[in-house]
Amino acid sequence: MKTLKLSVLAAAIVAATTSYTTPVQAESFIDDSSLQLHLRNVYFNRDGRTSQNRFDNREWGQGVMLNYSSGYFADIIGFDMSYFGGVKLDDPGTNFTNFSQRDSEQDGIDSISKIARAFVKAKVGDDNMNLNGIYGRVDMGTNLLMTSGSRLLPSSFKGGMIEANLYGAKFYVNRVTEISERDGSSFDDFGNDVDYVNTFGGSYELDNGLGFALDYGSSDSFLEQTFAKIYYTIDLGNDTKLYLEANKQWSEEDGSNHPTHNMADEYDSSYTNYNAQLSGGPITVSLSHSRIGGDDFQYSWDGDKDYGPISAWTSRNWSDFNFEDEKTWQVAFSYDFSDLGIPGLSLDTAYTYGYDIDDRGNTRRDSEWERGSNIKYSFQDTMLKGLSVRWNNWTYRGNTLAGDTNGNRIYIDYKIDLL
Repeated sequence: MKTLKLSVLAAAIVAATTSYTTPVQAESFIDDSSLQLHLRNVYFNRDGRTSQNRFDNREWGQGVMLNYSSGYFADIIGFDMSYFGGVKLDDPGTNFTNFSQRDSEQDGIDSISKIARAFVKAKVGDDNMNLNGIYGRVDMGTNLLMTSGSRLLPSSFKGGMIEANLYGAKFYVNRVTEISERDGSSFDDFGNDVDYVNTFGGSYELDNGLGFALDYGSSDSFLEQTFAKIYYTIDLGNDTKLYLEANKQWSEEDGSNHPTHNMADEYDSSYTNYNAQLSGGPITVSLSHSRIGGDDFQYSWDGDKDYGPISAWTSRNWSDFNFEDEKTWQVAFSYDFSDLGIPGLSLDTAYTYGYDIDDRGNTRRDSEWERGSNIKYSFQDTMLKGLSVRWNNWTYRGNTLAGDTNGNRIYIDYKIDLL
């Protein structure tokens, strides 16, 4: 019912706007509109190899995302809408991640169907000074709050965001009150009695390649987090660049909804990440180091819902390398095969090793490692433009509570511009 009221409100706003709009102004609403059909086929194979996490996760599904984006009436107001649907094609395994295992009646779920995005958007200003806002069912992509598209269908939120740009300085504030997880059709409240998540922040990049970002957020009587980043891009010439980055994220309990509130040992942790990336021509190599200070690093705003990743280079497929006291090193390599006469083919691979982990409450220090690769081919032929195939393969081993796990994912994506 709330969604219906929102849609009626949006329609009323648009209708009111058009009544005071010249034909030329209304034309931009239509001419700048786009409609894209995104078909995604995913095969998921993940198996646990140890007694504490023995499972057989095999699943095959077909997803469809129909994304509409309008232009702006009078260069001020518009709306976007997306339908997401998914159907389970096969599930020979015993654990599933692309679809909820049970619905409210404890029945198995074989499909997903939802209006995942539906929001009013507005803007004012010019290239140097502008203000943009959205409200409704939305994506988020900030350092402290982001949706994830690693499964059959992405997650999304109900809420709003305002962004401002002032001569290159960027600021934002957002608030979300509901979430639609990646494996379900509904929009639900956050867990642990969390009614909302608020975040805000800003960033600025100088002409010399030096940039900064600072973000802060809190969830209703549960968690507060701060994120700070500094980075520098150095042009070495000959199409070669060196990118350096340091970032740190702090997380601590913030009220009665958190399970450690008023306990002697209240939750408090930090995640520090250092990165260096050298790119030249078709080759990119990077080296990363991270350190966890205090408890296991917790970044979920309610400690319950599954909605998105963390802003850390060393977060991988199976492990976020975020155990208590953990120290991590990672080396990564990527290659674009265009120089070898195969445009559209790319390879990304990484090896990540974490050690000095305290995850069992004893004096023994654990370790873990994960290696993973992505091979992707985007078809170049005009008839197949928009079609891509990606194979994601990874292996995790360690003497932590996460347990040994192997994984394979195959994504077939086809994006067709209809408008």
